[in-house]
Amino acid sequence: MIEIILYESFPLNEIPFLIVSAKTGVSYENQVGGHSCAHVSYEGFLVPFADIAPRFDDCELGCGDINPDNPGTQRFAANQIAKAILDYNDSGDWKLKFDFDYSRLSELKEDWWPVVITGTIGNTRFDKHPAIYTRMQNCD
Repeated sequence: MIEIILYESFPLNEIPFLIVSAKTGVSYENQVGGHSCAHVSYEGFLVPFADIAPRFDDCELGCGDINPDNPGTQRFAANQIAKAILDYNDSGDWKLKFDFDYSRLSELKEDWWPVVITGTIGNTRFDKHPAIYTRMQNCD
């Protein structure tokens, strides 16, 4: 498995990414989770994506406490993130929309959101396909 470290490859990048689940042999790692400095990775392919909520800061929702050890904080953050995603989906006629994936709630960390995508990337159609939405704006 080839591992690409996003925060080293794209330092101070303002562009978020979707990591779309696929058996590619390439895994993308990011440092997320605020002061917990979690290093998590996901196999798939990388797609630069829009900042769905430029003024939305999930760090304010709990930073390093957004994890399974703090289920109340994690659920609260998930609900706020899901609302921000819904607002994005409703803001335009997008070819690709996504939703928070509550079935993967345990994966949620600050700037590492489990989502499912529906729509097209290039010529490929996806229907509730797993992905990760990640940004380089870690709050620590």
